[in-house]
Amino acid sequence: MRVNLLILIAFFGMTRLLAQSEWGLFSQTDLWEANRVNPAFWPSEKKLILSLPGLQNTLYFTGPTYGDVIRKENGQQVFDVNALINKLKDQNLVREHLEFSTLGLGLRLGGSFGLSFQHLVHFNAYLAYPKTLPQLVWKGNGPFIGQTVLLDHDLQLYAYNEFALGAFFEKNALQAGGRIKLLTGIGDVSTQRGRAALYTDTAFYQLQFLADYQLNTSAYFDYQSYNDLQLNFDFGQFRLDRLFTGNTGVAFDLGVRLKQEKWWLAASALDLGSIRWRKDVRNYRAEGEYIFDGLDISQALTGDSVNFESALDTLKQLFSFPPTYESYSTSLPTKVYLSGGIDLGKRWMVGGALFTEWYRNKSFSGFSINANYQLAKWMNLGGSYAVFRNTFANVGLSGVVKLGPVQFYALADNVTAVFRPADSRYFHLRTGLNLVF
Repeated sequence: MRVNLLILIAFFGMTRLLAQSEWGLFSQTDLWEANRVNPAFWPSEKKLILSLPGLQNTLYFTGPTYGDVIRKENGQQVFDVNALINKLKDQNLVREHLEFSTLGLGLRLGGSFGLSFQHLVHFNAYLAYPKTLPQLVWKGNGPFIGQTVLLDHDLQLYAYNEFALGAFFEKNALQAGGRIKLLTGIGDVSTQRGRAALYTDTAFYQLQFLADYQLNTSAYFDYQSYNDLQLNFDFGQFRLDRLFTGNTGVAFDLGVRLKQEKWWLAASALDLGSIRWRKDVRNYRAEGEYIFDGLDISQALTGDSVNFESALDTLKQLFSFPPTYESYSTSLPTKVYLSGGIDLGKRWMVGGALFTEWYRNKSFSGFSINANYQLAKWMNLGGSYAVFRNTFANVGLSGVVKLGPVQFYALADNVTAVFRPADSRYFHLRTGLNLVF
């Protein structure tokens, strides 16, 4: 698909996503999917678990909401660009994580040892950018005459397969687990360097563009010229030919839990690894100073025609980035969880979790408190409340229903988004099926 750069920037301008944590799983530690946040979590007394297809998506933004930027005018919905820009901060950050699990298997051997396998497909988005970038796109350089406009940004859009082989061990009160994960990259667009600035001269409106920029791509992106770029991404189409690619990597998950009769403490480190991109790789570099003198309109004042050809040639040189074909690596977002829980009796369990994520030279932290209630033998309900990056309205609910061997689960870390999506800044959902024996 051919994507207009303005549309792409407009989409990013509307969203500012932060750390990709999952609080609800700590209120359902006996659910097989809790193994995703700590491989030492294993359903008690479950000998065989077959994980059927499931979906998880996390979306969070602190910029303008949909309701802020869409207004009615003459009975029609209109996109308000000024409202979008006014509600952005000087520096903005975008995050998204979409995960599709296809099939998984957990097998407990001899009571104290277990093995697991799972295949998942991940899509992650990240963009750190200044407010001046969308301002320049929508309003031009007129408001910035005589100023140096910083356009520094950090971008990564990528998708990959995860083939995870895990092991679980239990000895008295200690539980330990780990996973080794083979990663096969589907596609990537990421900046290795993203420094850029634009200066407009006050006297002659000459444009000076300074750049120290490198964009690495694999499969997703093809740039021919400033008016000919392609972004090819069809995450919704699951294709067998993308299971194994020339882009490979390895990552590890580690976890431990100390479990007593009435309480437990746990720690885990996830996604310790990276992907090496080798297939369909292109690198685009811009380094140095570029100057555009503009058009000489004096010819038009004397009756001659204005020569646009030389101006277009200058623009083409400005945005001409001959590609190279060098492989490169990108690291996964590394996450650390510290958690604990207390059994209050009468089917109640309460606990909490601390979380930190490191990604693209930035760190994100938060904490949550949670509770679990065993409503019936076949139904388990959970709730959570989380605080991170100065947000205080993240109330989550979860439910697990087991009918025979069939287990259905649904978790949402911010239920207000269900009732007020146009005014919400945080969306999270995990849902799927398991067969438990």
